[in-house]
Amino acid sequence: MVYASLLLFLPTYFLKPFPTLPPVQVSLITGLYSAGSLLALQTVGKLFNTLTPRQKTRTTATILAVSTLAPLLLASPLPLSPFTLGFLIFLYGLAFPVLFYVPPTIYILPTPRNRRHRLRLRRLRFVGSVQLSGKHC
Repeated sequence: MVYASLLLFLPTYFLKPFPTLPPVQVSLITGLYSAGSLLALQTVGKLFNTLTPRQKTRTTATILAVSTLAPLLLASPLPLSPFTLGFLIFLYGLAFPVLFYVPPTIYILPTPRNRRHRLRLRRLRFVGSVQLSGKHC
């Protein structure tokens, strides 16, 4: 989650290297992350269902590379235009939520046929959910 918290500081971060950009434009540029996230989460789940396991691995590796390179380019001392900033933020929005939300649904355990095993799996999922909710409170 620390990786995603970068977004909280982007408007302030962009005001320093780009003093000519008005704060409204900086907030619009950082808002492109949400647009990318929305687009990615609406389309990638359907796409992942049609891919083979090998294609899923390649796609996940590509998305991981994009979600790593975009913040590195944003932090680099290279001169970037406002359009490039917006594009990188949008790419980051496309890539990061997919890695955060999609893999757990891909690797979720299948439901067993045996009734006793189903009950054990439900208990295991319940305990996992309670433990995760305790960490977020």
